Amino acid sequence: MAEERVECIKLFNDNLNVTVGSDDIKRMLRLGSSEPGRSRPVLVEFREKTTKNLIMESAPKLRYAACPFNRVVICHDMTVTERSECKRLVQEAKTQEAADASGDWIYRVRGPPGLMRIVKFRKAY
Repeated sequence: MAEERVECIKLFNDNLNVTVGSDDIKRMLRLGSSEPGRSRPVLVEFREKTTKNLIMESAPKLRYAACPFNRVVICHDMTVTERSECKRLVQEAKTQEAADASGDWIYRVRGPPGLMRIVKFRKAY
C-alpha cells in the first residue's frame, strides 16, 4: 500500500498540479478482490474537503498526462442512491436538451454528490 500512496501523491502533484503530501491523505484502500490482469480502484480519503475539490477540478488534466496516468479516471465515491439519482438527472438533462426547439442551449448535471442539479449553458458556436 505504501507504493500506491507514493504513486497517488505523484499523480496529484506532477500531473494535476495540486500539492498533496502524505499527511493530507486520511486513508487509502483498494476496492474489490485481486484478480490477475484486472485493475482495481483505489479509494482515497482526504483530511480536508478543499483538497478533494482541487483534485476534482483538476481531473480533466489527466487527459493530457503522460502514460500511464492518462488512463486514470477520478470520480466521486457515491452511494447506490446517489448513483441512481445522477443517472436520473443525466437522462432528464438529455430529454430537456432534445426538447429545446431553439438548439441554443445544452443541459449538464453539475454539483457534488447529493446536491447535483441540471444546469443550462448557452451553446458556443
